[in-house]
Formats: sequence, C-alpha cells, structure tokens
Amino acid sequence: MSTGLIIVIVVVVIVVVALAAMAAMRPQQRNRKLRQQFGPEYERELAQHNGDTKATDQVLEQRTKRAKDLDVRPLDAAQRERALAQWTTLQEQFVDSPAKAVIDADHLLDEVLRDRGFPAGGANGSGGTDGTDEDRYAVLSVHNAAALPGYRSARQAAERAQRGEATTEELRQAFVNARETLDHLIGGGASATTSPTSSNERTA
Repeated sequence: MSTGLIIVIVVVVIVVVALAAMAAMRPQQRNRKLRQQFGPEYERELAQHNGDTKATDQVLEQRTKRAKDLDVRPLDAAQRERALAQWTTLQEQFVDSPAKAVIDADHLLDEVLRDRGFPAGGANGSGGTDGTDEDRYAVLSVHNAAALPGYRSARQAAERAQRGEATTEELRQAFVNARETLDHLIGGGASATTSPTSSNERTA
C-alpha cells in the first residue's frame, strides 16, 4: 500500500471520528441549552417524564416552536401604568380582604398576559374558555421562564381562595408571588415591591 493511500485513509478515519464526536455532542449541547432556557420548568418536565431527558428535550423543543408562532409583545406605556395602578389598589385591599385581593391579583395577571398576546387561561380564570392553563404555562415558560413558578403558584392559591381553602400564609405568599410575576411581565423592578406584611405593619 502506497504512502499516499495510507495518508488518505488516515485522514478519512480522522474526519469520520470527528463527525461522530460532533454528532454525539449535539444532544448534550441541546440539553444544556434547554436547561438554561427553562430553568426550574425543565426539572419539573423531567420529573413528569420519569427522568427521560430525551423525551423532555423533545417536548420542550416542540413547545418552543409552537410558542414562536404567537405574537407575544411587551406592554405599551399606558397598559403598564394601568397595571401598576391596579396593583396599588390591590395592595391596599389585601389588608382587609386578602382572599379577594389574591383572586383579583390573579385576574390582573390574566389581563396583563392577554394584553401581551399570551393564550387565554382555562375556564377558572378570567381569560375565558378558549384555552387551558397548561397552554398559557407552556408559552410563558418559553417567553418568560422566570415568571412561571410564581404565576403557577399564585394561580393555584387563587383557586383555593375561591373555594375558601387558602390559609393566611398561603394568601400572603401568593400575593408576593403575584407581584413578582407582575414585575417580570411588565419589566418593572422588584425594588418597587411592597409586601403584604409591610402594608399591615403600616396600617396597625
């Protein structure tokens, strides 16, 4: 076998090995990117798929593709100011009627999400019945993953409050979660947040 042919064979082998290595690394890179993008939502979805990373990655990639077709947009200045004014009213309301304040905060988040172009929530929310909470959670996880844990928690607490099942501590935490979610959705700073506890202290 000539030296030239040996060199060609060696080069081909090196190229094949390099391509195989790149192909093997691609799923790992994709997985790392999805974990960074979705944060806690990735771990939640992974648990639902019994630790199957391949299935989890496929679900989240499909979710990302579907969400890109929606016209999700930031609030305009008037919408943002209206949301903040409504929150101020809710904060005052929380002192005397925490359950109603949490329920109304859930409605406010629905309104903000609708204004931003997110799909409507389920029949239990103010968003109507042409969608589900899971649809909204899915899109929110793509466009604003940081807002999702607080929104899901606040929404569940609002549903418990409607049934008269939420404890005082649940309501307090739900109200804090709702405000943090609002901050994420309108782009406001969390430094503007006033907790229900501090509101009560000033009123006492």
